[in-house]
Amino acid sequence: MPAFRIALLSGAAMAAPAALAQQAGSPPAANTAGKTLSDIVVTAQRRDQNMQDVPITISAFSNAELDRSGIDNIADLGTVVPGLVFSNIVGYSQPYIRGVGTNATGPGFENPVATYVDGVYYAAQAGGLMSLDNIASVEVDKGPQGTLFGRNATGGAIQIRTLDPKYKFGGKASLGYGNYDTLTAQYYVTGGLASNVAANLAAGYSHQGDGYGTNLANGKDVDRTENLALRGKLLWEPGADTRVLVAVDYEKTNGIPTLAPAPGTIPQFAPAVASNPRDVYGDPQPYLHAYQWGVAATVDHDFGAMSLKSISAFRKTGYDSLFDSTLTADPGTTFFITGKEPHRQFSQELQLASNESAPLTWVTGAYFFWERAGYLNPTTIGGESFALYGLPSGILQSPDRRTLSGALFGQGTYETGSGLSLTAGLRYSIEQRKIHFVETLPDFGIDDVDVQDKKTFRNLSWRLAVSQQLTPDMMAYASYNRGYKSGTFNNADPSLYPLVIKPERLDAFELGSKNVFFDNLLRINLSGFLYKYTNMQTTTYPNGSLVIINGGKATLYGLDADMEWAVTSSFHLTAGMEALHSRYDDFPDAPISIPVGLPDGGTAYTTQPGGAKGNRLAKAPNFSAYAALTYAHEFETLKTEANVTYSYNDGWYAEADNRLRQGSYSLVNASVKLSTIDGGLSLEFWGKNLLNKTYAATLASQTNGDYIQYAPPRTYGVTLGTEF
Repeated sequence: MPAFRIALLSGAAMAAPAALAQQAGSPPAANTAGKTLSDIVVTAQRRDQNMQDVPITISAFSNAELDRSGIDNIADLGTVVPGLVFSNIVGYSQPYIRGVGTNATGPGFENPVATYVDGVYYAAQAGGLMSLDNIASVEVDKGPQGTLFGRNATGGAIQIRTLDPKYKFGGKASLGYGNYDTLTAQYYVTGGLASNVAANLAAGYSHQGDGYGTNLANGKDVDRTENLALRGKLLWEPGADTRVLVAVDYEKTNGIPTLAPAPGTIPQFAPAVASNPRDVYGDPQPYLHAYQWGVAATVDHDFGAMSLKSISAFRKTGYDSLFDSTLTADPGTTFFITGKEPHRQFSQELQLASNESAPLTWVTGAYFFWERAGYLNPTTIGGESFALYGLPSGILQSPDRRTLSGALFGQGTYETGSGLSLTAGLRYSIEQRKIHFVETLPDFGIDDVDVQDKKTFRNLSWRLAVSQQLTPDMMAYASYNRGYKSGTFNNADPSLYPLVIKPERLDAFELGSKNVFFDNLLRINLSGFLYKYTNMQTTTYPNGSLVIINGGKATLYGLDADMEWAVTSSFHLTAGMEALHSRYDDFPDAPISIPVGLPDGGTAYTTQPGGAKGNRLAKAPNFSAYAALTYAHEFETLKTEANVTYSYNDGWYAEADNRLRQGSYSLVNASVKLSTIDGGLSLEFWGKNLLNKTYAATLASQTNGDYIQYAPPRTYGVTLGTEF
């Protein structure tokens, strides 16, 4: 791909023609009212900064922008973040950024794309699929964040900021109704309780009355969700230099998830398969019950020359599900998995940062993390098909995983005075993991597997960056980052599969430029990147159970571009794209899945010479892009906002063998909102996936047949809102 390589190497220079046009006095776009772009504040370097001053590829959105584009939960972010593929499997959150992610589910398996809410790390995948009700903003930091967000952030970080309390009384509320008999409600209120105390309360609820599909075995709805989210914050400012913020949150999800046989697959024992892809045959009826709650205290104190921040947080997550992994109800072919997965975590972070605008700005700190997941709650793998193997009661698995982690980190940036800035950062981490895994065959009254082990992993990660302010509105940069994801243990028989899984590492090199043109009417940010990825923690499902293996080596490179343009005082355009080339350099032991034909069905696994060498990485589309056009105008008594958001994904492979593939797809979301001038009353008509595309939220092979979980179909509705 010579043209692609040339585009990558010249990526940082692509903005030069526009810069020259600006210097030559070329007129700006037709923005006759002079309405300019607002600065975007991000926290990618653990301090509030203008995104244009940060030498990192970042996609950032306010709550209003997300709402207009129909993004109301974290799984929808891939619509407006090129390079982000957000998988969702039976309630587990699995984001991939530029092909870096994991398909592993279960207790203690963390994602290399780290999720943070108000600075608190969410380790449990079951707690990662959260609604975006009443938030302030979302920021996606692409590439390894090896220093300031160093724990398990090989692929990047998703940062969600929720609304802080205000002393002035105010709030908003909305009530909506959509197809599939879906009811939504949101409420937010904030205000002062005393001269130095303020509080807020946010609540969001959604109930989907009709499922996207039907279980033809019993006539009941499937693929249906109900969600309740609550969050409250208390702000106390005992003095001018001290700020204490305590947050409490709770979220509960009830659903009926579905895994259907993937198109073209023949489930094991060749049972009946529904003709409508969203319908299934399943016995028993699947279910999902998940909850999470947490409490966090953030204390900021300004000493003058420096400031200290403490973030203390405890979280508990519960997950209870049952799903038939082939969703077939024929006698003798039922295969289901049920399990309860409790998860607890505690984290403590201290940050000491410089305040003054001296040539050297810095932040240093320490991080402590404790986690326990999956203890004393056996997972059942069973069904009528197990009777064929003399196991009518199935198999019980009881993993007990514990993690204890600590880190010291620091990063500093020195400005030479000529627009040149040099950044260097280090993070040293120590992590101890323990496992006690028991697999029981209740029909024989024995423990087939009983293994205990512990392992300590040590790592040094870093960041080096140089940036040059070419003009007041143009900055170019280069960086080198080391990303790291800790090693882990398999939930598997150590005589068959490796118990200890090595850490994965990613070295990322990036060139970029950040540019503002035409008196802040047009913003264009470009970056080219090169990844060297080793020891990828890759998942496979032989015999229906998840197994993790260390992949070989891979090389990824690509081009990322984001644009925001105030076209006129009424029209606003945002757009982005990512071109990605990903290949395994070496993966000799890659599992190769082979569909089994009639009469047996299912999938067999083998290896082959060369393994997956030369194949593309999973969830790594060659090209993805989006564009969102917003029209906003005020009339005498009304104001209106209309938005159309278009998203394109070139498609991706599910696994390293590149057999299962989700083809290319386009999504269109749209909304029209009418409101009074003071915002006291509003009426919004909205639609998502208006082209009604059927595409995969997740896709994978397994012994009893390849499975797929579909993303939601076309949805639309109306929302009545008010602000006060």
